[in-house]
Amino acid sequence: MLLPTSILVEKINHYSSTYLFVMGPFATFSLSLASDLKLGIVDSNVFLQTNKRKKLLQFSKQKNFNSSFKKLAKVLTACHSGFKRYLHIRGDIYDFQAADPSSININVGFSYIVNYRFCNVVAINLLRKRVLRTQSKYLATLATSIAQIQNLRPTDPYRGLGIYRRYEKLIYKKRRKQKSSK
Repeated sequence: MLLPTSILVEKINHYSSTYLFVMGPFATFSLSLASDLKLGIVDSNVFLQTNKRKKLLQFSKQKNFNSSFKKLAKVLTACHSGFKRYLHIRGDIYDFQAADPSSININVGFSYIVNYRFCNVVAINLLRKRVLRTQSKYLATLATSIAQIQNLRPTDPYRGLGIYRRYEKLIYKKRRKQKSSK
């Protein structure tokens, strides 16, 4: 994996575990790796490999390797460009409206409009009438604000109407069938 120039990666071996510190313009992270994985940093490349002593790579260790690699990739991209979260709203009468650069109006009912003000560390961008992009270098404040907005109109399990995150899998419930009176 090729590192951007603005990211600094340090590897520290402490007893039997390996810690990785990633510092970038948007965030700083520490990540611990599994004991059977080795991390290598050469020039501007970062790579993971398993111990060469083990002849057979079992499925659980392969899964561990893949999840560690995905974690590392997420940490590197977050440090380079910050965290982004997308909110979608679904329904005929629901929509987002930009009020000013740090707040939005959310229409969550026929005559129910909510003005939500973000912290000054969260940047918002209204992509379409029903898609909101939020970006911040602080994951905790971003996740908190997203959860508060989602709680205004939770997703309806029968029709799928409401506010949901991108890539969130919606689970629908079956409606009850009415009994025929014969």
